[in-house]
Amino acid sequence: MRIKGGKDSIALNIDENGRAQIRSVAIDDSEHLLHEGWSFVAAGSQTTANADTNMTILTLLTGNGVKVPHMFVRASVTGAAWLRIYEAPTIVNNTGTSVVTVYNRNRNSVNMSSVYDTKTNPNKINSVTFWDETDAAGANITLGDGTLIYPEQIGAGRSSAGITRGEDEFILKPATKYAFVLANLGATANTHNIILDWYED
Repeated sequence: MRIKGGKDSIALNIDENGRAQIRSVAIDDSEHLLHEGWSFVAAGSQTTANADTNMTILTLLTGNGVKVPHMFVRASVTGAAWLRIYEAPTIVNNTGTSVVTVYNRNRNSVNMSSVYDTKTNPNKINSVTFWDETDAAGANITLGDGTLIYPEQIGAGRSSAGITRGEDEFILKPATKYAFVLANLGATANTHNIILDWYED
């Protein structure tokens, strides 16, 4: 038997002699918010052509409410690449390749994320924007106008980030655009996968 109480709970066990044994069970913030329906995921994937610097990008606009995303980025590639996160890049309205739906990681919850895509006008809540290699190379997004807050080089077949949330988590600013980028480091076809995993608190 478990008695819940916020982030903590009490486990009550009855042994074969009818004696009660009580122990405290604690969970961290990320798991607590998963249970409460405030944990979300969005992803994008493509195989680029065999050209150096080809990119896959996910962009979003954070909401201006009380809750902000505590972002945890995971990425994998089949060839060498840079994983970069840019804060406040310039993004032209109504551009990008497609709108990606954000999913609640608690499939029993109807809560929606507070983040918006950057493609539609007005921006669509509970969504992010995917950029394929053609759109990412165009003039509609200027990464250099933003602040590079995370660069990491990753190699063939490697996953990146997402090792421990405490070490790799970013608490994003409200009402701010972000770009999560994978960029090739060689003239070979490369399969990119970016997974954005966050909770809002």
